Amino acid sequence: MSTPTLAPTGGPERNVDDASLMYHINLLFVALLAVAVLVRLPRALALLGSSSDWLNGHILRYTPFTPSSRRFVHAIHGAYPPSETHTPYRYTEKGSPVVMKFPPHIAACAKPLRPLLTPLRARIQPGFTVGQVLILLVYFYALVYAGFYRSNIFTDTARTGWIAISQLPFVFAFAQKNNLLGSLLGYGYEKLNFLHRFAGRLVVLAANIHSFHFFYQWSLAGTFKKSIASPQSMWGLVALICLDMIFLFSIQAVRSKAYNFFLSTHIVGFILVLPAAYLHKPTMLPYVYACLAIYLADILFRCIKSRLTTAFIRPLPELDLTRVEIPSINAGWRAGQHIRLRVFSLSMGWAGWTEIHPFTIASVAQSGEEGMVLMCKRAGGWTNKLYEVAKRGAYTEGGVGREINVVVEGPYGGPGHTIFASFSAAVFVVGGSGITYALSAIQDLVEKDLKGESRVKVIELVWIVTDPACLSPLLPTFADLIRQSVFTPLRVSVFYSRAPTGKQPAFFASAEASPFAAPLIENPVVNEKQERPAAPVRNVSTRTKVRTALQNSGINIDVPPVPNTRSPTSPIGDRAPDYLPRSRPPASRRPSSPYKSPRVAPQPPAPTASAYPGETNEKNDGELQRQGSSSSNNTTTSATHVNQGADLVKSPTGTISRYAPQYAPQYSQSPHFPHGLTLAPGKPRLAKFLEHALQRAVTLSHGRSGRQERAKDEGRPSGMVVGVCGPVGLADDVAAAVGGLDPVRRDQVGGVELCEEVFGW
Repeated sequence: MSTPTLAPTGGPERNVDDASLMYHINLLFVALLAVAVLVRLPRALALLGSSSDWLNGHILRYTPFTPSSRRFVHAIHGAYPPSETHTPYRYTEKGSPVVMKFPPHIAACAKPLRPLLTPLRARIQPGFTVGQVLILLVYFYALVYAGFYRSNIFTDTARTGWIAISQLPFVFAFAQKNNLLGSLLGYGYEKLNFLHRFAGRLVVLAANIHSFHFFYQWSLAGTFKKSIASPQSMWGLVALICLDMIFLFSIQAVRSKAYNFFLSTHIVGFILVLPAAYLHKPTMLPYVYACLAIYLADILFRCIKSRLTTAFIRPLPELDLTRVEIPSINAGWRAGQHIRLRVFSLSMGWAGWTEIHPFTIASVAQSGEEGMVLMCKRAGGWTNKLYEVAKRGAYTEGGVGREINVVVEGPYGGPGHTIFASFSAAVFVVGGSGITYALSAIQDLVEKDLKGESRVKVIELVWIVTDPACLSPLLPTFADLIRQSVFTPLRVSVFYSRAPTGKQPAFFASAEASPFAAPLIENPVVNEKQERPAAPVRNVSTRTKVRTALQNSGINIDVPPVPNTRSPTSPIGDRAPDYLPRSRPPASRRPSSPYKSPRVAPQPPAPTASAYPGETNEKNDGELQRQGSSSSNNTTTSATHVNQGADLVKSPTGTISRYAPQYAPQYSQSPHFPHGLTLAPGKPRLAKFLEHALQRAVTLSHGRSGRQERAKDEGRPSGMVVGVCGPVGLADDVAAAVGGLDPVRRDQVGGVELCEEVFGW
């Protein structure tokens, strides 16, 4: 707020051009950023070795969907389960072997510098690391040096003004969604936001010091009213008020409770600051142009990356969120990236279209006809309205839902220069709706592994939820991912932190049991007095005895085999062959939902049947033989006499089979989880999961495995990546667990890299 009547003071030895000094200070910052870009350049060039990672992640688009050849690979896996001595090979739809093309791996940190990562990742406060503090200290020291170099900050009225205006372009650059700096460094705008905040606070501080100098001098001279009334000083006062307004309305309390108000004040404030700074001192015009160019470039790229389309939304009460499907967009993003969603619907309110919110993409590019999939957690007024709009939709094949017009902007963020498929092991720790981040990343790894484009040998997922019922809508997805992970085993561990209350899903009763437990064989009602069997029997010889007795009577019985629940390493002779034909049970015995096991419908009593099909009962066996011999000329009549409640089913081979309820194996009332999926209460021990994945990756790299699997890293593990998505506290816990790993084991696996996607940044 300088005036023509006041000359700058600072002593006879000042003789320093403030504008030139700050110009050279900014050149120093640019040089430091250039060094950081050069350090990160090898990882940026490594993306060229992975076409899917290099081409995607910039512009959303639609490409024709072509199904992959996963079915053929799964058929091979079902007939020949992988083991240490036998590993199935990858084949295309035409039957030719898949050409392995592994992505290049460039470590984020050289081996001699790895010991420094642990202290640099240490948290000083939630979400704030030691490394970030060091960066801010370098920036702060440079500006302090500029403020005191041949100047007295208490008497020099011009130096702090130049500091404020010269740092304004950096404030704009670190705040934009699309900026060249973030692309070169491999970081999203959310990762650079801490620099935007710190630089903005220093700008506000310097502007206030600059103004208070003049206020003090004018007050001492008694010319405050006259001096403040000049146009130059008045525009300086406008700029000061705008900066202070931006600062006051951007504190955490206001930002968390009234985000729209915070955003509005930011936009209005910066729109007024730029012309006010120019009118206050025209020599500041180059910095005004720089800020304007950065802002307009961001607006241009936002328009290019925006798509107006139609989405289908439906509520998921178990997860307390809204599922959004956008079929017209199915390509253009990388796993782990997010978009910004704007909804055009009067049901969202008259001002609903003005809000835009970020959501992580839960699907993989070109993975299905449903296109882009989002899961919008209910966390505020806008997401609550979206959920209610979805509930008011009509009934469709996929459930309750409706179509709405949306604008999709993005993609943003994501792994940057990190290629998940280039590591030997991948561990994902997510909380709540952060599962969208892990789902897209894991699905991408599984699909690349089937194509021979992944080095990953171990995939671990830890999901922390509040209620076990959250698992219900995603149980088929997890089962499908586990089924698809033919060559790379996937283990999913779900933990719930809240005691279950009310009615729980059907699978909850079996959650405490071992996921590898065998199903029970239960006996139906056999007489009017006995309603349930006294004891279940699991002996396979019982099935053989029953089959033999009925076949001796002239009846062909196809008893469904016991489902395979043994460990893959057990002898194959102990399991029922997968290729045997199975009869389709009648409607009375089919499950009422995909989460419930088949259960026996009430059947007429069979007085001659034994209450326990597993016990030795010569009387019962003789009775069966007598019934069969008395009606040997009519198999249908014979089957009816064996059990009046049995159902006759024609098998695919053409034989008449009877699905005998008292001899067919029955599941328990709650089905067991797929292999590799567990549910447990409490808080997970993250260090144990990391150590297990690390140990497994090292073992597979040096142990016996298939030729294709050994070629992934040629005996030299390429590191382990740990992805975390959730609240700040979860990211801090994961960082502490990573820092607690044994340095020797960490070097054996090739280093551990941490990728964070934190809520509420």
